Amino acid sequence: MKKVLIICAAGMSSSLIAKKLSKHFESINIDIIVQASPISAATNQLIKNTYDLCIVSPQTESHFDKLEKLARKKNSLIIKMIAEDYRPVPEAIIKIADLIVKLLN
Repeated sequence: MKKVLIICAAGMSSSLIAKKLSKHFESINIDIIVQASPISAATNQLIKNTYDLCIVSPQTESHFDKLEKLARKKNSLIIKMIAEDYRPVPEAIIKIADLIVKLLN
């Protein structure tokens, strides 16, 4: 099973997107779990867990360098999500899911 972490400012948008992505992957029988974290807890999440991919939301882009260092120590891929794609609507969820699959394969 592959693990993905989405990091955003307060955890609200990332939680919604993570749930929708996890449900999407389950519906198409792809073994990827997506979790969410507010930036305030992201450091601890990255230290305690290993993720195959970390996605940094547009709202938390200013923290990317610090998060990247932590992710790299765990050999995790980390990317910045662009604002146009960071939405909990069906077409954006499919676009994010396709990107995740592409990056993890």
